[in-house]
Amino acid sequence: MKDIFVRLVLLAVIAVVVMAWLGWISFSRTDDRATIEINTQKIEQAADKAVQTGRDLANETSETIHDATAPERDDAQP
Repeated sequence: MKDIFVRLVLLAVIAVVVMAWLGWISFSRTDDRATIEINTQKIEQAADKAVQTGRDLANETSETIHDATAPERDDAQP
């Protein structure tokens, strides 16, 4: 049980560090207040870009498969 807890804490720390490095989270501190700001707009832009990249990859893969199998389909027709 202790191992699982340590791994979860480590995973959370790594996630926060990566999110801060990407600019999704920023930390600031004044004399009387410490704040954590989450930039949801940057997160949404990254998610939209990832979805579009995945969509483009799927389309390219589909076209490649279609082109690779086109001669086989043409030969099969009488």
